[in-house]
Amino acid sequence: MVTLLAIAALTLLAGLTYYLGRSLIYPPFAMAASWASLLAFLACSRSYLFALHEETSFFFVIGVLAFCTGGLLTHYLYRPNQRIVGYNPTRVRKILNILLVALLVFFPFYWRFITELVSAGQNDTFWVALRGALIEESTEAVSGFSVMDNIVVLADLTVILAWYHRDTEKWRAWAAFGFFIVYNVLTAGRAGFVFILLCLFTIEVLKRGKIPWRAVVVFALVFAIAFFGLAVLVRKAGANPDASFGENLPMLVEGFQLYTVGPLVAFDNLYQHPSAIQPTQNIDRNFRIAANKLGYRNEVPYLHAAFSTVGPSGVDMNVYTIYFSYFPQLGTVGSLAMMFLLGAGVTFAYVKAITGGPQAVMIFGILFYAIPLSGYAEYYFMNLNFLGKMVLLSFLCYGFGSRQSVDPLPC
Repeated sequence: MVTLLAIAALTLLAGLTYYLGRSLIYPPFAMAASWASLLAFLACSRSYLFALHEETSFFFVIGVLAFCTGGLLTHYLYRPNQRIVGYNPTRVRKILNILLVALLVFFPFYWRFITELVSAGQNDTFWVALRGALIEESTEAVSGFSVMDNIVVLADLTVILAWYHRDTEKWRAWAAFGFFIVYNVLTAGRAGFVFILLCLFTIEVLKRGKIPWRAVVVFALVFAIAFFGLAVLVRKAGANPDASFGENLPMLVEGFQLYTVGPLVAFDNLYQHPSAIQPTQNIDRNFRIAANKLGYRNEVPYLHAAFSTVGPSGVDMNVYTIYFSYFPQLGTVGSLAMMFLLGAGVTFAYVKAITGGPQAVMIFGILFYAIPLSGYAEYYFMNLNFLGKMVLLSFLCYGFGSRQSVDPLPC
């Protein structure tokens, strides 16, 4: 009953914020709609996953309300000048050419890196061995600089930049999109696909002021093939590449349920027993990693937390929603204050983005991704490294720029 009331409250909040913002990517609406959907999906998964305790459902509702309150305050108190940063298209084109050539030149080295990792691993299938080796490699890289990991980051940055200019740089945008797919497939992971496809969708909506249906179809196909295809290849949730699609389908559906709403149940376990799970994703994590790369010796815990049982059949999960980065350090009140500040900050970025500046649009695309994925993990403090690199690339392309008055984007 409490879950149904929580869904109803969040649905009502989503309707109100959509009426005020008139956009699917308006941060208060997106947060309320995302959590209403998550709780509804969890309610439909009762045979597979545990139900939430009443106080945890209430905490989730109040957390969304805090985010929306911060966002609405920013929306009504902040009125930016309707200006964008001017830029030199030739400069952007030259930088895109350099980035595309770099991705092409680096690919043989990245392929050799991948094959050496697999050959040095255990005697398993290529994809399973690759996934395990890359997880170990990323764990070791917290105290150093990983050139190969940054090549994948470069592919992600390039496609975001190129996609913004897709109207004038079509072949470069699609070339960057191809590199993004190839490099991310070779990570044997799905997170990169979800991240970039959501970013590109956000950029499309901001630029066009409506849902870009043709782009959505392309993104949906890439997402489905990558998400479920890689799940089979790396044997996630019991899937087997030697089995037929029909045999794998039940495992893929359960795996989708687990990764979509399992973190809510896992956080419920943590909320009920705060000392049961060691925090590994505190808000200072990336600052500690950055300090280590500069020569300091800070202890950085292993990124992935301990598993927690989330279903009656013994199924477990080791991700705990956005609140895993706040609750262990800040407690309930501090977590709600953090959500309020995030709502204000992300809505500030949204208001800046709808004035049309390319830097603001791309940065908001990165920030928006954390909203629909907030039921899975925290992607603000945990994503500072990528966001910083995007800021540096944007200043390389556009500088501080001259300013000119324009009409805002129709969003």
